[in-house]
Amino acid sequence: MKMIKQMVAAVALFGCMCGLAGTVRVEGKGSVTRRPDGMQLKFSVDAIDKDMAKSKTMLAEKHAKIKAALVGVGVSEDELADSNIRMYPEYHREDKDGNVLLDYAERGKRVFDGYRHSLNCEFSSKLDMERLEKIYVAVVRTKCAEDLRIDFYLMDPKPAKAEARRLAVVNARIVADELCRAASATLGGVAEINYNARNYGADICCAAMKADNLLPQEGDAPLFPSINVEDIEVTDDVVVKWEIK
Repeated sequence: MKMIKQMVAAVALFGCMCGLAGTVRVEGKGSVTRRPDGMQLKFSVDAIDKDMAKSKTMLAEKHAKIKAALVGVGVSEDELADSNIRMYPEYHREDKDGNVLLDYAERGKRVFDGYRHSLNCEFSSKLDMERLEKIYVAVVRTKCAEDLRIDFYLMDPKPAKAEARRLAVVNARIVADELCRAASATLGGVAEINYNARNYGADICCAAMKADNLLPQEGDAPLFPSINVEDIEVTDDVVVKWEIK
């Protein structure tokens, strides 16, 4: 079900304020809301050991365990993506008594913890809460995933963006008309339109539900968090300059 919410707001500057007599410049804003139709489960996998090769092997084993669990609940290869694979040495600092120093000051003894290998994993699919619960529980049960995050997004945000952009232009026209009537002037033709196109991908048209603090304690059964999927607000703005008579 699509829900549309229109928001109108505008900022206007007469041409005489910027040295352009006989024009009015208006910034129009448009906003719509849409029900998300896509879902993402994001998490990280990492391993650390003082032996670099062993750390890499541990990461591969964890990753394979998670992948097997996902395949077991019906996740296909094209729904999975890995990114940001990295390795770096990790250290901590201790005082002279061997106590770990939690601050970032350059003091105490620097102690090598090991080589950390990590990567980010992502599952993306059409929104299906029952399926998401099965996948979430399967991942948690592996005890190999960290920093779980659930996103709900628009699989194709372009129509929503187009509608918000249209409302922005309509809004600008309404405000320009009102200003001209108040000034006993007549609104003429469009002299200029300024629009800065932005990247309207899924990362922008999405609502996040972080679940990193909802992982079960040792021995607890995995519980799927209670989630209220909210509508996503999609906005746009445009600046239009009209001639005035």
